Amino acid sequence: MKKILISCLCTLAFAACSTQIQLSCTAPSCVGLEKGSKLEIQASNSDVGRKIQQTLIEELQHGGFYTLCDSGDYVLKLTDSEEHTWGSVFSNPFDDDELEETTEVETRISLSSRKSNVFGYSRTYSVSTEGMVADVESLCHNISQDLQPHRLLYKEELNAPVHNPSFKQAVNYAQGGVWQIARQHAILATRITPLEPETHYLLGLIERQLGDFEASDACFLQANKLKADVRYTAALKLNKLMQRGLQNARFQLKLKEGEPFNPKTLPAYYKPADKPWAQIFFPMNHQNIPR
Repeated sequence: MKKILISCLCTLAFAACSTQIQLSCTAPSCVGLEKGSKLEIQASNSDVGRKIQQTLIEELQHGGFYTLCDSGDYVLKLTDSEEHTWGSVFSNPFDDDELEETTEVETRISLSSRKSNVFGYSRTYSVSTEGMVADVESLCHNISQDLQPHRLLYKEELNAPVHNPSFKQAVNYAQGGVWQIARQHAILATRITPLEPETHYLLGLIERQLGDFEASDACFLQANKLKADVRYTAALKLNKLMQRGLQNARFQLKLKEGEPFNPKTLPAYYKPADKPWAQIFFPMNHQNIPR
């Protein structure tokens, strides 16, 4: 009985030490066009289609990646733009029955070269919201995330080791976005508890955030050497994806080799929870847009 109790207490203590940090990486556009490409957005013949067109234009103008005009080299067509609202009765034993309403807005986008008129990217987007007002902004947010290079925000969970204050300080600075100081404390954390894999994992995430993938790889390898964990091997694979994604984004942004740029100038989006990393960096559901 004592052993079970101690085990439960240890589990609770371990769970209580769980913490998260938010990181970011540079993700390329799904469609492969370069910065400054002249793009025309054509609306479907409906009120909701025109509303999506105007909202998407504003979203892409904010990103500054495309030159939006009425006769662009590339045409983005919005078709099948529709808005549906339906209701369902919710029975409440303590009150009168309530009507719950849901509204879905949907559109299909197709991107083609005006010169060849061959479609190179086609996908249906939709969002559902509670109530009678369609969330067109969220819909356009999702579309624009795929159409332009961006800064992708994501979270990683860590298990803080006991009796390592430097680990906690590193996490605190990372949560505040002060990555260089976070790195200093993370290095100290690996020296305080060198056999604790999570300290090396934390340092690897920070090195990745700072753009040193070689150092990051070494940290993840050390963490996995101390304790085999799918998180550490997945982190190594993700480093390779991120580096390829960064190269693609730099090409789309027309950056020369070695030319620096500030990722914070790119629009920021959160990683969709249900979207695999490989699809973010190497989407397979489209062809290259014909030139």
